Amino acid sequence: MDYDPRKPFAERVAALPRLGVGVSTEFGAGRDGLDVVALRRARPELVRFLEIGVDLERGVDAAARAWLRQGWPTTYHFLDANLEEGDDLTPEWIDATAALARELGAAWLCGDAGLWHVGPRDRGHGTLLPPILTASSAAEMAANVRRLREASGFEVLPENPPAHVYLGDLHLLAYFARVAEEADSGLLLDVAHLAIHQRATGRAPLDGLDDFPLERVVELHVAGGTEFAHGARRFVDDDHAPEPLPDAWAILDYVLPRAANLRATVYECERNRREQVIANFERLARGWSARAGVAARGRRPAERPRPERLDHRSLQRSLFRMQHDPGFAARLRSGDAEAVASTRLGARELGWLRSADPDAVAADRGGRRAAQLLRNVASEFRLCARVGPRGDAAGAWVEAFPRSPLFHRAVSRDESLPLAFAAWAEALAKDAPSELFRALVALEVEMARARRELRPVASPGPGEVVLSAAAHLLELPAGTHAAAAALAGGAALGAAQVDSAAREVVLIAADLRDDARFGRLRSVRVEPLAPRVAALLRLARAPQGAAARRAFAQHHEVDAAELEAVVDDYVAEGVLRRGG
Repeated sequence: MDYDPRKPFAERVAALPRLGVGVSTEFGAGRDGLDVVALRRARPELVRFLEIGVDLERGVDAAARAWLRQGWPTTYHFLDANLEEGDDLTPEWIDATAALARELGAAWLCGDAGLWHVGPRDRGHGTLLPPILTASSAAEMAANVRRLREASGFEVLPENPPAHVYLGDLHLLAYFARVAEEADSGLLLDVAHLAIHQRATGRAPLDGLDDFPLERVVELHVAGGTEFAHGARRFVDDDHAPEPLPDAWAILDYVLPRAANLRATVYECERNRREQVIANFERLARGWSARAGVAARGRRPAERPRPERLDHRSLQRSLFRMQHDPGFAARLRSGDAEAVASTRLGARELGWLRSADPDAVAADRGGRRAAQLLRNVASEFRLCARVGPRGDAAGAWVEAFPRSPLFHRAVSRDESLPLAFAAWAEALAKDAPSELFRALVALEVEMARARRELRPVASPGPGEVVLSAAAHLLELPAGTHAAAAALAGGAALGAAQVDSAAREVVLIAADLRDDARFGRLRSVRVEPLAPRVAALLRLARAPQGAAARRAFAQHHEVDAAELEAVVDDYVAEGVLRRGG
């Protein structure tokens, strides 16, 4: 039977393959963990397919490609879509995702249905928050699931994400039941994530499953988690450790014989050794084999009132701000007028935020969430982070960024977090005592902007050349380029010096051949310029014809033919643009 995304769920699910038990991976996981190809070859009866975690920025790594070369089955788990927000599912993203899924031979699309990134797709993403558990949020997610399914041609299975704090008035299972019903879709039920939710909200493991439409569950996930303490409570970190918690096994054992349309179970254990997980694969295989004869239950769709519209986007971003800035969280709870106004939320949503358990909001095992944010945001600013405003190698200044107004403004407005960090570093550099720090901030900030932004330029006429949109000229203290190269090469801080009494000009040129979409960044090159070349490129900020170049050559006592050869080289490299 051929799959048709326009048919009802009962007909669509009948056309989906029965994959059995599989294993997950994502970019780079195989370097330190499980060799999925070797596992499949050794135990093909246990591992039938590979679920590939994908964001379009990084694509698919060599380990997943090795699986694909064998022609074995796959599914596509997206890591870069806010499924709760329709404007994040652009036609460009949908087309690229569907094309890659077809290339991978994926049976369907699936992914955690929450907040994968704040602002545009960029290096500042990597967060994961659950959806806001309200009827209006469920309605928007259902519309997005249906739109993605019909536009991509793949079944789309929204997954319940992990978290320590949930906002809204619905149980997590009631929320996803609404999504499935309104989208007429299947679901991916992650039993480990559900166990985390039940623990965090004070519920028993099986609470809510009696009324949950298990016939909608097409895929199951199971994974290990690690308990940790925060404040007066204990939470579970979804770290994909080898051993699932007893609560997760209990949920799995309940669901397996009742999920009549189940097609796949994934054991998420990609960063562990084979000997740590093989017994659990065997247990999952036995559970799958015992499912023979499971029948679907008939169910009448529930009548639901029209959902009240609530601003789940601002609510989620306000929670994100609270998680990364304890001071803001305290001010919001105390009713501080400025903090409250900055959320742009109504009284009901504010009540959810202010009543959320402070321990749950702040729970972050070993500071991993905070470290991941700063690692992603500051990854392009390693040199100035190493030097510090005082030039004393104190990198703690980076950790203050989430407490800055620029961080809060960027999150609230859905702006780029790395570019907000760049603006914050520039503000710090104005009064920084270290000349080296100021110079490196200027250099790395301009590089970060060049990776993302093209300058507006005038169109050159026939015979004219102009500095291209990808080229940036930056005047810096003399020695900045050499100091940056030395530090990047591992030199001691004292070996890097700049001279503010003299100046140098560097060219920062982005490669326009790079596909700067979906969070991908253009590569850039940095080149110190000889004074005459710097003068030539400065002149080319506005279109210059042959006569102007001849006058430049005469003034600078440069051979005109040699000058044109330099111009030709820069045109070929994309630094200059020539008019037709």
